[in-house]
Amino acid sequence: MKKTLQKQRALIIACAGMFTLAFAVFYALAGRGGSDISIHATWASEIVFTDVRSFVHHGAHPLWHTLVALMMRLGLSVRLSAALVTTALKTAELGLAFWLLKKAIGDLLPRAAVAVCAVVAMLVGPLCLPWINPTVYLGVGTPNTWHSPTQMIALVFMLLCVPMTARLYEQFEASLPEGKPTPWKQAALLSGLLLTSLVAKPTFMQAFVPAAGLFFLIEWIGHPRQSRFFWRMILVFLPSV
Repeated sequence: MKKTLQKQRALIIACAGMFTLAFAVFYALAGRGGSDISIHATWASEIVFTDVRSFVHHGAHPLWHTLVALMMRLGLSVRLSAALVTTALKTAELGLAFWLLKKAIGDLLPRAAVAVCAVVAMLVGPLCLPWINPTVYLGVGTPNTWHSPTQMIALVFMLLCVPMTARLYEQFEASLPEGKPTPWKQAALLSGLLLTSLVAKPTFMQAFVPAAGLFFLIEWIGHPRQSRFFWRMILVFLPSV
């Protein structure tokens, strides 16, 4: 246990720092009546668990609102619940980004450097074009994804689903020329994550489905005898279309 903690020290420090920074930002934004997080938090406070209609009353992506409503059931305030849920999502993003970077970089960089890269990736904002929008970094009504709590949860699913899809194709590619279809358990897991991401926010799937569809179509043309794999991938995505 001690060795594991020492090995993950850089990630733990990075996550603790991100949690502290994100909570300060989101708690402040949740206190502003015109901010996205404040508006969504108000909608979350209107959820009644015995009334299904209240979950979709204000939009088609109620997952964040449901998580906030569950936190409120613990006796926390609307503002604190919204800040904690969004902060947890941002910290999860950092952990997933670290894992992806570490997997891609391997041992080329020490874990501390990978953690720094992951933190920087989480802090990247839009281009600063003050002549178009002088308040671009204020986080309200801007292209800055930090302003949208529902976008946070969509990014978590993106960081899960895209690498998983790539991994399934890599497994298929490694099995060529005979070609093996994706195992049903892995296919079902990915399909479930993709479907759940729609409840979080459809933004990710609106971009991912066309891109993945085009990619798999091109690969199918290149491997016309491996239809089993591609039909199974169609079944993976079908519930989310």
